[in-house]
Amino acid sequence: MTPRHNLERTSGYLLLAASVLVIHLLAEAANTTARSSAPFLSQPCYVGVKGLVKWPGIYGFKSPPTLQQAIKRAGGTLKDLSIFWPFGRTDSLCSNTVTVSAFSAHKAVLRFKRIDAFKRITLGLKIDINSEPPTGLTAIPGIGKRTAQAIVAFRERRGCIASLAQLARIPGIGAKTAVMLSRFIIVGTENCPSK
Repeated sequence: MTPRHNLERTSGYLLLAASVLVIHLLAEAANTTARSSAPFLSQPCYVGVKGLVKWPGIYGFKSPPTLQQAIKRAGGTLKDLSIFWPFGRTDSLCSNTVTVSAFSAHKAVLRFKRIDAFKRITLGLKIDINSEPPTGLTAIPGIGKRTAQAIVAFRERRGCIASLAQLARIPGIGAKTAVMLSRFIIVGTENCPSK
């Protein structure tokens, strides 16, 4: 090969590398802009609606909806209905299912229930390791019945799990598994006893 061919070949490789670098930088800049302009939610908001609605199902929202918005999305309405709320209900509709049922023309009863853990995992929602019952914990990939029972026993002894480091101390879970589980769980510490 002549020196001229070597120079052309090297120039071609440098031009290709520069092109790949520019494309990568442009793609990264576009991703950063898209992420920064999106509204912030720690988790997506999904609300299940069933009962006296046209289209029962689970619906996604960009921000937590009002009860009226969730029921309207499923093809129902609460207009002209007297609503009997469950006593003391103050939390968000996100990750819950609302069942609308009527006993007469102008009265409705709304029941609220947490969306099943297996559906939440499928939707990409994280499971609270401190409040989920053993059957819900088995929805988390890598957690079987025995490990779920060990998590609940640990929670009951300590009051709650305060960190991934504590989670790694549970029989059946080590440091590597705890890190893997962090993709699927949150460590809700609002009900933890302060030490």
